[in-house]
Amino acid sequence: MRCVFKRLLGVVCVIAGAWSTSVSAAPQTSAFGSLLSSAIDRELTASWAAVRDQVEADARELSVAIRRPEMSADPVLARIALKVEPLRYAPLHEKLDAVNRLVNREIQYTSDLLASGVEDRWLSPSEALRIGGDCEDYSIAKYVILRALGVDEKKMRIIVLRDTDRELGHAVLTVAHKVGEVVLDNVSSALRVDRNLPQYRPIYSIQAGAAYAHLNLPTLRRHYFTRAQIALGDTPRSSESP
Repeated sequence: MRCVFKRLLGVVCVIAGAWSTSVSAAPQTSAFGSLLSSAIDRELTASWAAVRDQVEADARELSVAIRRPEMSADPVLARIALKVEPLRYAPLHEKLDAVNRLVNREIQYTSDLLASGVEDRWLSPSEALRIGGDCEDYSIAKYVILRALGVDEKKMRIIVLRDTDRELGHAVLTVAHKVGEVVLDNVSSALRVDRNLPQYRPIYSIQAGAAYAHLNLPTLRRHYFTRAQIALGDTPRSSESP
């Protein structure tokens, strides 16, 4: 992720330009106070395109395994299915909390170079659960498990972003909830709300198989985080400096 983030920084201006000139769709406010557009450089989503088919295969396999564990051909996914099956009819908040904690425990954090021998490669859940993975792999696994538990994929978003506190690239899963955008993050076992995380600046995201660019406007973000609400036990952070 660190290596690919250097490339992301190099094309942020290209994304912003594409966003400002795009007529394909009106911009939408999204997580972390960013503006959302369907205009995006395809190079940025090459990692997702490479793993998408296997992610869909894992999603189908896990959905079957949750209902009929004995029918699963993948012992790793079958084991996860047994752990999450009791959550099938649980409230959304309970599903999010349990899946965030489960994936953070089950996947061993490791760099793409150590796990796959390449500088940047996104992994399907069945791969990451076996060989380890980094931030985007945790996010993908949470996305697939929650889909299998009945959470609408249109409410979920895998977001590649910049963490300005740590000065590095990162990725999280966000889920639309009545309290706001709930953040499932491999650096926190607790659920957090996007309004309490001004250090996160989205670059692009994947939702329901489509890619979107994010533009961070200082004025909009200041307003967004100034109105931050305390939820899910979060401690509020001060808003961004002008």
